[in-house]
Amino acid sequence: STATPVITNEAGFQVYTWKFTNVPAISTEDFQKSANDLYPRILFSTAKDRAGLYEEFQKQAAFSYGLNTDMKNVVAAISAENKEKTDILLKLQEKVVTELRLYPVPLRYTGFTSRTAQETWNSNGGTPIEKAVLLTALLKEAGVEANPVFMIRNSLYDESIGSLLDIEDILVKAELPGTGPVWLSVNTLNPQNLFRYRSEEHTSELQ
Repeated sequence: STATPVITNEAGFQVYTWKFTNVPAISTEDFQKSANDLYPRILFSTAKDRAGLYEEFQKQAAFSYGLNTDMKNVVAAISAENKEKTDILLKLQEKVVTELRLYPVPLRYTGFTSRTAQETWNSNGGTPIEKAVLLTALLKEAGVEANPVFMIRNSLYDESIGSLLDIEDILVKAELPGTGPVWLSVNTLNPQNLFRYRSEEHTSELQ
C-alpha cells in the first residue's frame, strides 16, 4: 500500500495512525476463498524480517535435535527392518503420528517455545512443533535430511514481515535421494501424494 501513517507522540509512545476510506464490506456471497483471502488486510511486525525471526526462534535447545538411547534404538530397529529410505521415512512418521499424542496448542499459547525431541518422546506427546522437531530428529538419525516447515497462506506471506502468528500448519520436509522433497504431517498419515502440497500456501523451512 502507498498509504502513509500520521505519527504522533502520546504519553511517551510513538503512535502510528492510518486512515482508510471507502473500504468495502466483506461480501456474504458463497464459495469465496477461505480466510477472506480476496480482501485487503493490514500486516505489521516489530521484527525486521522473517529470516531474523526464525533464526532467533531456532536458538532454542529443541533445534539441536538430540536423541536418547531409546530413540536411537528405535531408529536402528526400523532401519534394519526396512532397506528403502522411503519405507523408513513412512514408518517413523507412522510412529510419531499414531504412538504419540497431539496437543493442538498453537505456538502463540506456548510462548513460541518447543520442548526438545527427548522431552516430547519421554512424555509420549507434544504440540505440533514439538512433534515436528521429534520426527525431524528421528529422520536425521536415520540418515534422511529433514527440517520442520511452517505452512503459511500465500496472501499473508511476506519475507520482509517477520511473524509467527500466520502459521496455519507445521509439517516436516524430508529429502529423498533421486525423488526430491516430501512433506510429512505430524498429526495424520498422508492420504495423498507426498510430493505435492497445496498451492495456496507457502512453505517456510527451518534450517
